[in-house]
Amino acid sequence: MNSLIHTYKDLLFRFTGKKEISAIQFEKEFLILFKSDESCDENSYEIIKPLFYAVEDFCSNPALREKDDIDESQLAEAAQKTLFRLEELSSIDQKSLRNGENKTDMERLTNKFHDYLNHMPLLIEEIIEKKLNDVLPKIVKNALSEELHKLTPRR
Repeated sequence: MNSLIHTYKDLLFRFTGKKEISAIQFEKEFLILFKSDESCDENSYEIIKPLFYAVEDFCSNPALREKDDIDESQLAEAAQKTLFRLEELSSIDQKSLRNGENKTDMERLTNKFHDYLNHMPLLIEEIIEKKLNDVLPKIVKNALSEELHKLTPRR
C-alpha cells in the first residue's frame, strides 16, 4: 500500500472533516503531495486519481469559473469520497493483517464497528447538507412568493 496514504487521509480530513484549511490551501498541499508521491500503488492511485482531476478542475473565483470548472463544495465532495475510499482500502489492508495475526471474530467486529463510527459524523454531515440543498431553495422560493403576493395590489 502507498506509504503516503496516511498523509493523504490527514490532508483530506483537515479539509473535509475538521475544516482547518481552505479549498485553496487544500489544492496547494494536495498538488505538492501528489507530485512528490513516488510510492503510489495501483489501488491507491485509482482512488486518488479522480481527486487529482477534481483539483485540476477547481476554480476558487466564481467570476473566472467556466462550465467545466468546479467550486469549493464540489471539491470538498470529491475529497470526502476519496477519504471514504481510502479508509475502505485501509480497512481491507488492516483486515488482511488481522486475519494473519489470528484475531478473534469479536475483535474484528469491534474494529469494523470503530471504523464505521469514525465515518459516521462525516456521513451524517453530508446527508444533512444534501437535504438542506434540496429544501432551502424551495423554502426561499415560497417565502419570496408570499412576500410578492402581499406586495401585489389587489383589484
